[in-house]
Amino acid sequence: MRALRQGRKLQILELTQTLIEALQYLNTPEGSVADYLRSDCLDCIARISIELETLEVKRYVEYCDMSASAINNSDYVKALQQVDNLYRWIEAEVMAKYEVVFMPYKAEMWDALDSVWRAATADPMCDVRVVPIPYQSLGPGLAVIAEEYDGEKFPSYVDITHYADYDVSQSRPDAIFIHNPYDGYNTVTRVHPGYFSQVLAQYTGRLVYIPYFVSLGKINAGLTQFPSMKNVWKIIVESEFIRQEYLMQGTIPADKVVALGSPKLDYLINRMSELAPMPPEWEPVLKGRKVFLYNSTLNRLLNDDQCIRDMRNIFNYLTSRSDTSVIWRPHPLSLQTLKSMRPHMVNAYLTLVTEFKRMPNAVYDESQDMYTAIICSDAYVGDYSSVLIPYALSGKPILKMSPSADRKAAMDSRSRGEQLLSNFNSELYVPIAVAPGVIKENMLLFPALNRGHIYTLDLKTEELSALTGFSPDNYDLARCFIRSVAWKDDVWFVPGRSSSLIRYSRNTGKLIKHELPHAGGEQIGDGFVAAVEHESHLWVLPVHGNSLVQLNMETGEMVEESISDDAYEGADLRFSDGTIHAGQLWMSVYERATLLERDLASGDVRLHKLDFLQKPVRAIVSDGTALWLIPEANAAVIRWNPTTGEQTVYDKWPKGFKGGKKPFMEALFDGEWIWLVPQDANQIVRIHVPSGEVVAAHSGLVKSKWARLQAWYPFCYEGRNNDKDADDRLFSGAAIQGEWIWFYPVTATEMIGFHRSTGEVRKLNVNLDRADDEKTYIETCWLVPFEGQIDLRSTFYDYLLPLEVFTDMVVRGNNASWGEKQRKEINACLENADGTSGEKIWRFVADSLNITS
Repeated sequence: MRALRQGRKLQILELTQTLIEALQYLNTPEGSVADYLRSDCLDCIARISIELETLEVKRYVEYCDMSASAINNSDYVKALQQVDNLYRWIEAEVMAKYEVVFMPYKAEMWDALDSVWRAATADPMCDVRVVPIPYQSLGPGLAVIAEEYDGEKFPSYVDITHYADYDVSQSRPDAIFIHNPYDGYNTVTRVHPGYFSQVLAQYTGRLVYIPYFVSLGKINAGLTQFPSMKNVWKIIVESEFIRQEYLMQGTIPADKVVALGSPKLDYLINRMSELAPMPPEWEPVLKGRKVFLYNSTLNRLLNDDQCIRDMRNIFNYLTSRSDTSVIWRPHPLSLQTLKSMRPHMVNAYLTLVTEFKRMPNAVYDESQDMYTAIICSDAYVGDYSSVLIPYALSGKPILKMSPSADRKAAMDSRSRGEQLLSNFNSELYVPIAVAPGVIKENMLLFPALNRGHIYTLDLKTEELSALTGFSPDNYDLARCFIRSVAWKDDVWFVPGRSSSLIRYSRNTGKLIKHELPHAGGEQIGDGFVAAVEHESHLWVLPVHGNSLVQLNMETGEMVEESISDDAYEGADLRFSDGTIHAGQLWMSVYERATLLERDLASGDVRLHKLDFLQKPVRAIVSDGTALWLIPEANAAVIRWNPTTGEQTVYDKWPKGFKGGKKPFMEALFDGEWIWLVPQDANQIVRIHVPSGEVVAAHSGLVKSKWARLQAWYPFCYEGRNNDKDADDRLFSGAAIQGEWIWFYPVTATEMIGFHRSTGEVRKLNVNLDRADDEKTYIETCWLVPFEGQIDLRSTFYDYLLPLEVFTDMVVRGNNASWGEKQRKEINACLENADGTSGEKIWRFVADSLNITS
């Protein structure tokens, strides 16, 4: 049976119902004399018969003939029975078919409607037309500079009806889909006024707006004020978050906005599943290289005066490498926009286009279809735009390039105003500041001072690995832990700014967190400054306050012990270091030439004022007989015997020695020599205790500028570490491993080891892959996406991961797991991002039309 248009079926049913009511009246005493009404009923039957003549099944003819005959014989009861049968037959047996029209204007925006069109076309009860509508290109002052029509640019599988061959006012389709909400309010292109939303809404009960873009976060409030928002029946958006954005302005009814996803993502999924080959003209340029898609937007052209310079630099870099190539997809309205709004930039832009087309390993893609470039590329580099969402769904790496002003502001906030990051764009590795650690079987286990993580370093291979099983709570917090201490098979990680000690079993790999007494969560500043071992106990010294923490490393029990105010003259007790000497705990007081001696048995504390010192004590170490004092900011070291009071000053240094502002920060006794750990000094110096000989063990030390920047963690937002200056020490300390002494770098270029018998020197790099560093930061610090944004947390910013580093990461590969993380996050914040959005949108509209397939 051939179906009727639903609107036409409803009209016939309404006409049949009117006929039933007239026959009911004729069957009354009052109506029996209404001859005019009988004539009207016969005319009505004839009209219904004509309306139904296109049906292949002619059952209606019998009902119409029998009812007409009954009327002519004044048998209104029989006529009423036949007309009622006709109504029921039409209602139950005559299928309704709907006419649905898609009215795109630009062919490259067809992806916003494609999957809905496919679903409607597959519905046997739906007649579908695609009628591209004409539009105008605008120049300065909104002058019309060209009349445009894209009907010949649509995919070959789409049957096109020319707009001149379709009269919407006559056809009055059941639903119209559009993707342009601007009507007369666009400044670059404008659909023909005959197709403004207020015109189309007159001829359909279902004007559906599906955006041609996918929003990245908060929408422009002005969008909700366009007249089209009132004229359309429904607005289809990609997520519940964006739905709430539309409703936030209070001008759109809640039931008008529906979150069903974006057909643009369906389009990508369909294209990727087709495994379409690379265009043959691209193959010679792209094959065998990692391909980067560069996407430029109108926003950058309109708001960044340095955009052409920046694009040229990016293109030059990517085409200069033999292992990379680039596809540039400019926004299709780039040139029109510049001509209309920034005409002074037109020549520079056209020059850049010409230069790019001459570059090796480069493809200029101005086709209607962005998906070929997405599919054929390995990574995205470019502006923050709606292209990011389909690209994120592909699982491929993304680097968001910030405008110059935004990049500068971001670097200021994350690196304390030092414009240094841009000087190290080519650095592929991050230097890790090494806290004093534990070495066993050529494996160093240590906490990082410039990252909130714990690492292992293989002293033979220099392989650096994150400690398995440890999940950092504060990866972006410097000095979470300040050292590690071994006791039997356990390693204890001593907190600096963390609120707990970590116990690690080298046998089982088990990690146990031990909360400090009265721990209050993350420390605002450094909580602890030093840890002193004595037999099975560890004394943890606070930066501020008079409470020491005594840890029993055997049992894990912790006790807080206070120093009486009577034992210390002055307020604000602060410590700088500690050591065990003659069975007692000795502690140096910060910014004071004062030591505190604590009896470990009784707990009694004795104050020692070192009047012979002109500077406070920075660090202390015992050689078994005397204490070695490292004064703050002084190129002298003093050996002091607390029992006899004898003092020996060492201030004659080897040739070429330069101490800087603070020469030494710590000392180590190996049983024969005192090794001085440099803070600013350009030499590692050792002093022979029996003879007093001073020897330069290693010279030529310099601070790495890159390491200095990394020593104060630059990825922290402003305010997180403002209470703390950059860690500017060359080394954090030293440790003995058999015949070796190792110096742990902070800003030094390498970790340095000395063999005490042979004099052999080893230098090790302690570096973390910069891309892996950024990934760890994202994984541990961005547990939820930024409020008000689509979840793109697993994509990268160029001011944190420079183009050079990102490129190297892509070329090396092995990004599959990260890509899957990226895919899951984008899926979780969008509706129907599994390729079913178009089907769901069509079913929603179809159900509203009461279509029964």
